[in-house]
Amino acid sequence: MLHEGGQSQDLHIHMLGPPQTAWNGRPLTIRRRQVRALLYRLAAARQPLSRDHLCFLFWSDIPQPRALRNLSHLLTHLRRTLPDPSLLVLTRQGAQLDPQRVRTDTADFTHHVDEWQRTGDDHALHRAVALYRGPFLAGFALPSSAEFEQWLSLERQLWQQRYLDALRHLVEACIARGALDDAIGYARAYLKTDNLAEDIHRHLIALYAATGNRAAALRQYEACMSALERELGIAPLPETRALYEAVLAGHPIPLQQRAPPVSPARLPGLQVPLVGRDEALAALARAYEKTRTGQGHVVLISGEAGIGKSRLVQEFVRHLPGRVIVANARPGTQRLPYYPIVQILRGHALAQIPGQDNIDPIWLAEIARLLPELRARIPSLPPPLPGEPEEVRLRLFEALVQVVFALDGGTHPAVLCVDDLHWADQTTLEWLAYLASRLAGHRLLALGTYRSEEEDAVRDLRRHLLRAGRMTELRLAGLTTEDVRQLLRHVFGTVAQEDVLARRLRRATGGNPFFLLETLRVLTEEQVDIDTLDLDRLPLPDSVCEAVAARLARLAPHARQVLEAGSILEDDFSFDEVHLIAGRSEAETASALEDLVARQLLTVEGGRYRFVHDLTRRAVEQRLNPVRRQLLHRRAALAVARLHPEALVVQAYHLERAGMFKKALETYLNAAEKSHPLGAWEEVEHCYARALALLDILDAGHCHPDHLRRRGSILMQRAHI
Repeated sequence: MLHEGGQSQDLHIHMLGPPQTAWNGRPLTIRRRQVRALLYRLAAARQPLSRDHLCFLFWSDIPQPRALRNLSHLLTHLRRTLPDPSLLVLTRQGAQLDPQRVRTDTADFTHHVDEWQRTGDDHALHRAVALYRGPFLAGFALPSSAEFEQWLSLERQLWQQRYLDALRHLVEACIARGALDDAIGYARAYLKTDNLAEDIHRHLIALYAATGNRAAALRQYEACMSALERELGIAPLPETRALYEAVLAGHPIPLQQRAPPVSPARLPGLQVPLVGRDEALAALARAYEKTRTGQGHVVLISGEAGIGKSRLVQEFVRHLPGRVIVANARPGTQRLPYYPIVQILRGHALAQIPGQDNIDPIWLAEIARLLPELRARIPSLPPPLPGEPEEVRLRLFEALVQVVFALDGGTHPAVLCVDDLHWADQTTLEWLAYLASRLAGHRLLALGTYRSEEEDAVRDLRRHLLRAGRMTELRLAGLTTEDVRQLLRHVFGTVAQEDVLARRLRRATGGNPFFLLETLRVLTEEQVDIDTLDLDRLPLPDSVCEAVAARLARLAPHARQVLEAGSILEDDFSFDEVHLIAGRSEAETASALEDLVARQLLTVEGGRYRFVHDLTRRAVEQRLNPVRRQLLHRRAALAVARLHPEALVVQAYHLERAGMFKKALETYLNAAEKSHPLGAWEEVEHCYARALALLDILDAGHCHPDHLRRRGSILMQRAHI
């Protein structure tokens, strides 16, 4: 709209970064925080928002009539604050900003991305990322409203991901057309927001090298290594280190247009049959048959990360004739109410309801509290009924139940799958308990998976389901040696040392299918001769290291330090041993060990602790930086000397790994001297071999007279073994 001077009378609201509001190009100040919050929420929606939604957003903990009065006052205040009251469009049902006169950077960002998707013009994507000045509504908060804060948190995540996705595409598009300087700019912008994106670091290292800036490429690797160590406590991946070494050596660096994202949840690359799960599949089949007769049921499937919970569910539902609806809880969504359920509603559940006439409009009106866009699809929906907060909550629970029950519209039961319940928000878990109480007479099978190490997160849900009497629990254990043998035959056919290899793999992986399949994949990709494989040097897949790193990132610092101390011992260990090595107090060590056992990283038997999987132990040890590794071995040598003074070979091993070569040499020779009268020839031979290797390190040129005499003496004694 134009005023008399011909200047546009528009309200501009910038929300990607610190919020800014301008009227006719001049800053507009709105002093009251809650009024600004209402303005930003309406601006972000770009469509009418119901009064009930706004009441819930700002006053979820007070009665509805009082909340509606508060909202009327707040809307009036906003209208008076705006330079033109007509910018706010009010109806009995809701409110919105005039879309013709209010412009937002979020709407412009979306418009540019849509244009890029239609035309493939990367310039449109460039215009989009140029609008992003920082996190959504950076620096703004409304502590008095938990629901607004949750909405704000989700929006920040969504907009940051959209921005990063756009930057990633621009980096790859610029590489593809040879615009390397532009690609560098976009990659640097990406890392300003997400400095832990290792694949972008690799892009930037390669780009600097390709443009002749070798020093910048080497600095970028240092920056990558520092960020990963500081934030995650992990080292760069082997491909990143290989790229660094190639730059260091001056080798030509190929530019990749697309680097596959690194994910610890990657699917196994081997197409293998599901083994060892016959009993679990039979239990699921029994629950499904029970559901056919109108006895709705819930099955909770638990097990450690990588044990195959999702694979089991996928295998079970693959050939089911009825409707299968799947939702996933995700990390970071625990404070986003109904996140997995909204996933279903926004995805395909509503579209699958036959005619939608199966649901009373009153329930759809309640669901519109979660999905405001539902009113745009069904304009005839009545307003949701007012009521006290708990009353409103129960009606919404029932509305969601009605939608799920409407999925049972055919001749077969419907199946609802919710994966990773340990990451679900509390409201979703409470709704699932409510759903279970309403299953009588309905043909619905609900399947949920969770990690057993995160069992506390679903404790209340399990208690409610047990009380409802409609739950089956399946706890998945590791594969047996026979299961491993079946997989070996499938992948390699006949293997000369099949039994030994199956037992060794079972021990190394604990029967964890993810660890096992990743190990087999490395063996096949590297074309290792299985018949001559050194079973004590099984490969440690990068994906296993990534998965372990993701689990370690969730540990408390003292628990991680205790786990690292245990990793250098290579066998089981006692409380006293790990306490002395970790350097933590007794109370901290005890607490850490309890946590590590609960998270199924360690197991305890007879007062001795050991890693559930040897691959996990190796992955933990491998990610130690050299300085900390030497420190832990030095402490281990002292601990062994104090607790087991007779274990000289073990002391010498830790001294050697700690870089204390002279002391290690003396300890090996002392151990050989004490073992000789006992006829322990293998141990004596081992000690002499290590002593000679240490002399090579201490006197590489074989010139020092003392070393020459010692070498001669050791060789003579060795000859008489």
